[in-house]
Amino acid sequence: GADAVLFEVTPLIEDYVVRDPIAEQLRRGLRFPSYERFRKAREYFRHHDEGPVLSNVFYEKEEVRAIRLRGTECGECGLRQFPPTRICQRCQSKTSLREVSLGRRGEVFTYTVDWLTPSPMPPTVLAVVDVEGGGRLYLQMTDVEPSEVRIGMRVRLTLRRLGAGGGLYHYYWKCRPEGRSDGGEPQG
Repeated sequence: GADAVLFEVTPLIEDYVVRDPIAEQLRRGLRFPSYERFRKAREYFRHHDEGPVLSNVFYEKEEVRAIRLRGTECGECGLRQFPPTRICQRCQSKTSLREVSLGRRGEVFTYTVDWLTPSPMPPTVLAVVDVEGGGRLYLQMTDVEPSEVRIGMRVRLTLRRLGAGGGLYHYYWKCRPEGRSDGGEPQG
């Protein structure tokens, strides 16, 4: 569907006086050094927002899919998939899928540096990770400078707090470079 608006301009348009021309607004306007600063100034970021209420039903579903990091593996073609699915994406089999545990290490297949996602320490690095044993996950990276990230980089999955809602915390997997402790320091 679509909406249409039709305006009729009458001779009264000649009497219209522009009170605050756009050029004048721009001349006296404030210049922001970054889009993030603009968003903060316009209060696009919420302060102390607990987020949506997360229910016990939500947590029950998340425990299997996310926390235990379970996927499916096709008995016909061997493809591992996450999140778990009922139909194989490769061979379309509906009868040979079984639940499997996914690996906790892998390597970066591709990544992006996201400056728009609200984050306590922008930017957010988002990576597609091929995990050992098969499967591919889309994860936030942690304990790494964006300039250090490389395709093929070895990573380890780490369970981190992702958010909160209704007084409950929501955990999910992130990845960090292999050889780093939880504190982000290289291991000796």
